[in-house]
Amino acid sequence: MAINGFEEITYELTDYEINVLLPIMERGLRKRIGKENAITSNEILDKCVNAGYKLNSARIRKLINYIRVNHVIPFLMASSKGYYIEHDKVKMIEYIESLEKRAKSIINVSVSLRKQLNNRFVGV
Repeated sequence: MAINGFEEITYELTDYEINVLLPIMERGLRKRIGKENAITSNEILDKCVNAGYKLNSARIRKLINYIRVNHVIPFLMASSKGYYIEHDKVKMIEYIESLEKRAKSIINVSVSLRKQLNNRFVGV
């Protein structure tokens, strides 16, 4: 699903991305077990571009999202160190809770902005 205002980078994955880039990313990410073996988006981008593949950082995020949402690589985490596979249950729970808190924070902002919008245009 494309995001309003970001349609040029958030459109659905193309056949090229699914059939060519996804298998390459999957093979590479499956080797990244543990935070100490993480790889950043920039490193992924550099490796792919240097190998002649066409993509950008936004499409890497889209591919990572697809990998995670569709269970292509279980327990694929992200940190400031990059993407990696985690097998420690406590760390997985902490990561999930962090995602949930960030999602709640974003929803709180959208609810607040919606209230501001409604208050500003009452009776207009």
